Amino acid sequence: MIVTTIRRGLAAGASGVLIAGIGVVAPVAAAVPEQAVVALAGPSPVTVPGVHVQAFLDAVQVEVVTGDPAALRALATQPGVLGVSPNLPVAAAGFAYDRGGKHKGSNGDGSSDNSGSSDGSSAAGTTEGVLASQTLGAPAGQPGAGAGVTVALVDTGVSDTPALNRESGRLVDAVDTSGLNNRGGHVVEHGTFTDGYGHGTFMASLIAGGPVDGTDGAALGVAPGATVDVVKVADDSGRSSLAAVIAGLNWVATHADSVDVANLSMSVTQPTATYGVDPLNFAVTLTRYAGVTVVAASGNTPGQVGDPGFSPDALTVGAADTTGDTPVVADFSGYGDVDGVTKPDVVAAGVNVLGEMPDDAVIAQQYPNARQPSGLFRGSGTSQATAIVSGLAALYLQAHPHANPWIVKSAIRNAATPIQPSIADGQGLVGVPDGRDAHPLNTGEQTLNLAQWFSTVSYWAPVWPLARMWGARMWGTDSWDARMWGARMWGARMWGADWWDARMWGARMWGSDSWQARMWDARMWGARMWDARMWGARMWGSDIWDARMWDARMWGARMWDAESWGDGS
Repeated sequence: MIVTTIRRGLAAGASGVLIAGIGVVAPVAAAVPEQAVVALAGPSPVTVPGVHVQAFLDAVQVEVVTGDPAALRALATQPGVLGVSPNLPVAAAGFAYDRGGKHKGSNGDGSSDNSGSSDGSSAAGTTEGVLASQTLGAPAGQPGAGAGVTVALVDTGVSDTPALNRESGRLVDAVDTSGLNNRGGHVVEHGTFTDGYGHGTFMASLIAGGPVDGTDGAALGVAPGATVDVVKVADDSGRSSLAAVIAGLNWVATHADSVDVANLSMSVTQPTATYGVDPLNFAVTLTRYAGVTVVAASGNTPGQVGDPGFSPDALTVGAADTTGDTPVVADFSGYGDVDGVTKPDVVAAGVNVLGEMPDDAVIAQQYPNARQPSGLFRGSGTSQATAIVSGLAALYLQAHPHANPWIVKSAIRNAATPIQPSIADGQGLVGVPDGRDAHPLNTGEQTLNLAQWFSTVSYWAPVWPLARMWGARMWGTDSWDARMWGARMWGARMWGADWWDARMWGARMWGSDSWQARMWDARMWGARMWDARMWGARMWGSDIWDARMWDARMWGARMWDAESWGDGS
């Protein structure tokens, strides 16, 4: 799998670290300009003398800045600033092992477990691995499946392959934000954003790859008619950063009128000891409210869900082992109870999945044994499973073009089939939704413990009125426009006969089970919900963006960890 490491600190030679937050600055050896990420309370940039705004990401309310530590400390105290963090870098390194079926896999700590024996055969139609399109059935993988739907791939870029290339018109270069990994770098919106690392190319082939040699005429991807927008957030060594990833989401949210699905085959270790809102998953929230279905990996650590996959707003995907007669949850797949919400939402094939990998990609060079006799590459992890579900979302949106992200998420959850008696599979193994399933708003978010979820805001947001946090950008004219309330959001599918029937608004929705004391009692709306602990100092207090929020637990060890690359031995 791809494991990330973190370098914490400001600059080489600095003796201290700006941990971000009001007045939280350690001593430094010299006033060296440093790069930082600033979360904002509204849609306007904020600066002070000595601070240069490198990039303003208005759709996700973040700015990337450079300045010396004293200037950054002054910036953190300004009205409209929620918090300041170093732009933590991420260095990716691949890791390979032979999954060999359901008895082999990752221990969840970066090591491998090659115990057990298996010939690696697959129930999906090939002796060397699993074809994503064949794990779902029709119309997955059929010619034109997903046509008219655009999936933004937030990843390492995409190189042309026989399965998916720019000549087809279905691979479109969107933006390269990897320049924000460095001071002085910038976002590039024109160019060819290829993939020297290989990760993004592999995921693109699973989403929208067509037939290639070795697939016996079957499509490699789930939605071979869909278009993939290349949102490159990492350089050719696989290195990314907080600023680059959030900038990628900013591009998606800004272009929500033309983007339907965002694929994030990545997982960052949760930022604090408990789950909760943070700038990365808040960017996911804003992206979904712009009208884009965000599909994210649950991560490769059993018993834990990575960020932003633990966002209640994300359609979170775990991995299943489908190589045997009976599918099971992969032993490395992340899962957990996120403040009352079960994650992942669903699981999809994530063991021995076959995809395209350029011969000159870093991953291909590091793990040559993952190349199969057919020429395809084999890998396992929640990254692959996430790409499959993004393709599945494209199939649903092709058939239901006015469906909003809530409906897409519900439909995919509704069509899943439980495969084991635990929360590890969420709603179960995915299937192709037909849109006629019960429980139309089955997003799984209704059980969220809001007080517990927002309790972590005190780590990254100082004392600002609630309106500053959820002000003009969230509830103002920029958000409550056609993207929010137009056909994609609240169109015929939402307000038509299929939704305003007894299933939606009948006894199950408005009956005693929903509106009785359990839902509206003091626990929800009383002192425990609205007192100072919720909205006062602990929520908006000054102990923000500190080491508890932005230390190695946040950005260490698991940025691109959601897959492994089988060696095929």
